[in-house]
Amino acid sequence: MLHKRYRFLLVKHLKESITHYLRKHPEEEGELKVFREKEVLDAFFDPFLKINWYVYDSTDLEPEKFTVGYILRYAKRPALAECRISYYGQIEGEEGDWVTFTYKERGASLVEYTISVEKFITLLIQHILPPNFRVVRYSGLLSSRLKARYEKITRRLLRKEVEREKLRSWRERQILFTGKDPLICPICKKEMKLVEVAFFSSKEEKIVVYEPP
Repeated sequence: MLHKRYRFLLVKHLKESITHYLRKHPEEEGELKVFREKEVLDAFFDPFLKINWYVYDSTDLEPEKFTVGYILRYAKRPALAECRISYYGQIEGEEGDWVTFTYKERGASLVEYTISVEKFITLLIQHILPPNFRVVRYSGLLSSRLKARYEKITRRLLRKEVEREKLRSWRERQILFTGKDPLICPICKKEMKLVEVAFFSSKEEKIVVYEPP
């Protein structure tokens, strides 16, 4: 039932999207102009409804906190990490620049893929969402429409403000993150004193020294 429903909704959405686009662009002279006739549109897409589709439906992920984190990483992260790009440049006997990157298919080992720069950009930018497209939405008590209203009720019932977490210093954050004190010398085990910080400023194009108070 799942794959049949998914197949129907996808084909329906494609038809509606093409029809809507052609109505907004009556002078369209591209490849989509053939779909101005409903008969042509139906004749092209309806055969897809007769093909057997397979929908991969994995088991539930446990626990819920891990599931949410697993889903959100795809909502905010880019389609391809920069570290997966192993080569960029020219290839002997080929014109233009080429990109080599790796990816992992489901249930398979790492795959290395080499394509032209133009095709690589084409594959990459299709993952860029439209402006103001909401990837994550809140529902229930966390929805924008109800959150402010129920927050007042909750505070009145609890009769106290939610205690805010105390801001940690840089040193405390490093200890919490790495488990090591950054100001303790790993050799003599004595506390070090931060005298100055030197870094290269691209704006001033020189080494800048900062002395903390």
